[in-house]
Amino acid sequence: MNANREHKASLFVTLFNTPQALRELYNAVAGTNYGEETPIEINTLKDVLYQGIKNDLSFIIDGKFVVLIEHQSTPNPNMPLRFLLYIAEVYSRMIDNKEFHLRTRRRLPRPVFIVLYNGLLPMPDRWVLRLSDAFEGGPGWGMLELEVPVVNINPGHNEKLLRKSPLLSGYGKFIEKVREEKQAGKSLEDSILSALDFCIAGGVLAEFFKLRRKEVKKMILNELTNEYALAAAREDGIEDGIEKGREKQNKAVAKNALNNGIPVEMIQKITGMDIAAINSLIQG
Repeated sequence: MNANREHKASLFVTLFNTPQALRELYNAVAGTNYGEETPIEINTLKDVLYQGIKNDLSFIIDGKFVVLIEHQSTPNPNMPLRFLLYIAEVYSRMIDNKEFHLRTRRRLPRPVFIVLYNGLLPMPDRWVLRLSDAFEGGPGWGMLELEVPVVNINPGHNEKLLRKSPLLSGYGKFIEKVREEKQAGKSLEDSILSALDFCIAGGVLAEFFKLRRKEVKKMILNELTNEYALAAAREDGIEDGIEKGREKQNKAVAKNALNNGIPVEMIQKITGMDIAAINSLIQG
């Protein structure tokens, strides 16, 4: 399986696209302690999840097939479905059709799905997305299930985890600084340059940023231009044509959040829904 060269890689993928970096990241997120003696095979598929900017990584470690995505936009309840399509493609490439007729069981690496949330909306430290929440009629007997833990990597969340991964912590600090500068009134390009200067001076991913300054600027400019364009579209009300779709997505996010024990008041802040509408989902 070869990495896709037709899509633009995100800064996240560029930063973590080595066995050493992925081992550090996985140890932090999964609470493991794999050392250099544990090999990692990076085998990110030709992109089956996204178009445009590529922000997914997949790799095998200790018999587990890990699919990891960095997610900068609003919470997306369709992540489990995307992961299902991804892992189906992975297994289809691994298995020869003749193997389906063997009497011995075909062993497969266990899939592990992880989303690292770095979006603008306030969210809890962790929550779980489930494929079954998308099923008409809800979960039932003989049901297919796929669970996706979502880990909030914004500053102020999961601090113990971030201490275990200096790369992830540094990445989060850089993104936070870009957003701070932008909020202060600078252009996005100037905000990125200021954040790079700040991180280099403070020893935050300093060597990486020194060597790849122009590349980082270009990548983040592409990524965050899209993020801020979507935010501006919401504020200006020019997304009226897809308002019904947003309402449906908000309901799905709220329902999943309720299933994970997130307080109604926080769900209201996340989705903008009325408290009464959220409570009606509980009763339903």
